[in-house]
Amino acid sequence: MNRFFSTSMSKPASHLVLTGKTYLYEKLKRSRAVIVLYSASWRESRWCFAELSHARVLGRTVIPVCLDETPLEGFLATVQTVRRSAPDSTRRILDGLRTAGISSKRRFLPDPNRVPFPGLTSFQPKDSPVFFGRDDEVGRLLDRIALLTLVVDRRLILLAGPTGSGKSSLLLAGVIPRLEVESTTWSVCPPIRAGNYKARSLKAQIEGTAATQGTRTLVIPIDQVEEILTSASLTDNNSSLLDELADVFGRPIEDSMLSEFH
Repeated sequence: MNRFFSTSMSKPASHLVLTGKTYLYEKLKRSRAVIVLYSASWRESRWCFAELSHARVLGRTVIPVCLDETPLEGFLATVQTVRRSAPDSTRRILDGLRTAGISSKRRFLPDPNRVPFPGLTSFQPKDSPVFFGRDDEVGRLLDRIALLTLVVDRRLILLAGPTGSGKSSLLLAGVIPRLEVESTTWSVCPPIRAGNYKARSLKAQIEGTAATQGTRTLVIPIDQVEEILTSASLTDNNSSLLDELADVFGRPIEDSMLSEFH
């Protein structure tokens, strides 16, 4: 038989395998943590190993739960595990998720007194409970940000698009609130509007955030960044922002932006 379960099925087994693989990877992309149910069968499965590798590349929290006495290997042997047979195993799994900033409680609660449509202005972080329809784009940006922590010489993501396409809303109401939820991983500076920048304020924000960030990765969101590169708006304050960004990146910000296109 070349089909699963029944010869009357309309799709071949190979199609179902590909569909299942795509489904799993899509779920991994949308997940924030992966609980590995580790056993002898898991260790022998190349699919399970591939899923774990994919989760690690995406920067997901991994919590191994040992179902039997199979020895841990590789990456799983280097992280804290939970024995399912332990009486407090469920509590420890939940504690691990909470430590990673993950909870079943709803995080983005709408303000009943706030109008859900901002009109012609962009959505702000406080609008995140009513910002929807762009989950795929938000997920891709979060993945790109996570991948940057694995690359030594890349520290910039440039979000480009036509005027009015929703770049600011995507950043402010989609990406930033989700980074702030991961409080053990990211430390997010208050968003900067490039055209309204006040000289030396970036340095003060970074120093204030760095004092409490510990091992977290610092994220500096800058909206309307083109305003610091146009001759019409290149003020002393914008020149100061360019200088401060150059100090952060270790090279002129213009060079960093150009590298995103090559």
